[in-house]
Amino acid sequence: DGSADVSAKRAASGDKNGNSSNAREASDLVLQDLRDIPAVVNNVTSKWRGGLASLGSPNLKTAKTFVDAIKEAMAKNATMHLVVIGIEVSLYVGEQFAADVVEFVPGVRATCVSSNQFLGGDRVHFSSRDTKGDLTPSKLAEEGTVVLVISQSGQTFPSLKTTARLTEILGDQVFVMVGGEEANMTHTEMGRVITDYHCNKEQRRRKDGGGGSESGVLQQVQEESEDEAP
Repeated sequence: DGSADVSAKRAASGDKNGNSSNAREASDLVLQDLRDIPAVVNNVTSKWRGGLASLGSPNLKTAKTFVDAIKEAMAKNATMHLVVIGIEVSLYVGEQFAADVVEFVPGVRATCVSSNQFLGGDRVHFSSRDTKGDLTPSKLAEEGTVVLVISQSGQTFPSLKTTARLTEILGDQVFVMVGGEEANMTHTEMGRVITDYHCNKEQRRRKDGGGGSESGVLQQVQEESEDEAP
């Protein structure tokens, strides 16, 4: 009938106010992000499966070190093998990641805690089914527990302060995950905390007369910093 014909015309040209569907879609940022997801995921998957290790990818080298650290924590029978820390959306991502690790990696004990909760005091209380009592940073260091701090910006204040504090105590057991291109990750505030720690560690090793070459990741970071120097 007539109303059906009008509806069909509106569907083809836009709404009753004359706004075309293409214009509405162009202004819908959420829709654009959703449409970008398959391409982004495919890009990440192809890079990881394409053997970036042969190209010196810091991400792949760090991922291997991360896995090896968790294996060491499991070998020590730590109370908690992995603690993931974040805030707001990063906390939600961390909670899902910790749940996935427990689900798919047999024997791993992992949990997630808010960076605000951690900064509330030296004692962090875990009330999960996997552990009872309190874990302190010193105990995390002693047992070799791996800590992953997540922040999209790499400079969220509670997560940044948590990274700095834990790196002082746990050292190599601390890892960070931030958003952005791989080449820029080390230039975030949290990335700088980690790279500064490793640079200082390397300098101490050289000062003490340690032999051998520095790690590939550290060497690459230092070369990038030298390239950017005026």
